[in-house]
Amino acid sequence: MSLPLSKEQKAEVIRSSQRFFSDKLELELSELQAEFLLEYFFQEIAPFAYNEGVEDAQNT
Repeated sequence: MSLPLSKEQKAEVIRSSQRFFSDKLELELSELQAEFLLEYFFQEIAPFAYNEGVEDAQNT
């Protein structure tokens, strides 16, 4: 499943992830590491978010 983000949005999320890991966890992520992390979270979280959206739509 590919990320439904523009190049600009993806770049911003990657920068945000790098800041978060640096500020909160004192870990420096390369751009590639942050991109892998983003793809992993998207694969893991997107199905739950999608199913929640479908359920919400069915209940309205």
